[in-house]
Amino acid sequence: MKKLAVLFLLLISFFFQKNSFAQNDNKYTQEDYEKLIPNVLKGIEWLETTPVTKDTVLRKEINFYILRFAAGYHGITIKISGYLNDYAQANSYLLMAFIAGAVKYELATKDKENEVKINAAGLKSILNLYNLGGIEKNNAIDTLIEKEKTGKLDEFIREKLEKEKE
Repeated sequence: MKKLAVLFLLLISFFFQKNSFAQNDNKYTQEDYEKLIPNVLKGIEWLETTPVTKDTVLRKEINFYILRFAAGYHGITIKISGYLNDYAQANSYLLMAFIAGAVKYELATKDKENEVKINAAGLKSILNLYNLGGIEKNNAIDTLIEKEKTGKLDEFIREKLEKEKE
C-alpha cells in the first residue's frame, strides 16, 4: 500500500512538473480545461486526505495547479467571501482547501449559482483538512465544526453571506 502511495505521489509530481498548463494557461481552450478535470479531481482528493505537514512542496504545486484551473475554466465560479479570513489566518492552506472543495462541488454538480452549497463544500474541505492535524487549534474553526455537527452550517453560511451584502 505504501509503495502504491509513493508511486501515486511521484506520478502526480511528474505530471505537474511536465505539464505546461501549470506555467502558462493562456493558450488553453475550454475543451483543454475539461480534459484536465480528472487530474484536478485527483489533486483535490490528495489535498483533502494529506495533512498540511506532509509533502509541502507537492501540496504547493497542486494548490497552484488547482488555482490556475479554477481561474481559467468557465465551469467554475468561486467567490471568496470576507468571513473566510478567520479561517485563512489560521493556516494559509485552509483558503486553498476552501477553493478546492468549492471546485470539487461545482465540477460534480455543475451548480455555479447556489452560494450556500458552494461555501458549504469549501468549508467542509477546510474542516476535513483541519481534522487531519498539523494546523494549530483555532476557535473560529472549532465553532465551524460545532455548526456542522448540529446541522447549522448552511444557516451559518447564509447569515455570513447576507451580512456581506448589506
